Amino acid sequence: EDGPEGGAPAQERPPLSGIAPDALLRLSPGEYFSRFLERGVRPDGRGVRDPRPVALTAGSIATALGSSTVRMGNTLVVAGVTATTHVSADPPAAGAIEVRVEVPSVCGLRPAASGAADLVGPLVQRALDSSGMVPRGALDIVPGRAAWRLRVDAYCLDFDGSLFDAALLAVTSAVRDARLPPARVGEDGEVVAEEARPDPAGGSPLELGPAPLAPP
Repeated sequence: EDGPEGGAPAQERPPLSGIAPDALLRLSPGEYFSRFLERGVRPDGRGVRDPRPVALTAGSIATALGSSTVRMGNTLVVAGVTATTHVSADPPAAGAIEVRVEVPSVCGLRPAASGAADLVGPLVQRALDSSGMVPRGALDIVPGRAAWRLRVDAYCLDFDGSLFDAALLAVTSAVRDARLPPARVGEDGEVVAEEARPDPAGGSPLELGPAPLAPP
């Protein structure tokens, strides 16, 4: 068959063989992964349908009210909980949880995947908010008057896929590990809380429902 505009016959590009796997992944990702799929395995040796091994450690950050570290395969995410108080009678005070997921370049994320990584935080927030894991009133100090506002910061320290799953597990585990100090509303209308102690004896756990397993 003639090539474009009647030129020399077109030739198929020869397969990239004899190249180091890391170089092949950069030069031709499609060929790199197709070689593993033909054998029914993943690059890390797992079967195509085999899940990544998961290791979870709660209470991994001594200075946080709640924390966790999740290793899912070679992906590593750590999360910690901090808290502030919110006082309002009109509108009534309501508790809230804010989630932030940071994916710094040093974690090994490829530039082509950086846009997708930016969506992980909002997806985890949406999954947590819609799951009912934190029931209405669970963060109340005085119902309708004062409540806790939690912030969960999650950081990806090493990236090797399954970032959403690892971040969601780290965030929900950190919330479940959280211990809030005793608090009340003083005569001046301000919240008076004991000094937060991150050890289990330093506060009360939240009354929580089942954790979300996937985005809604």
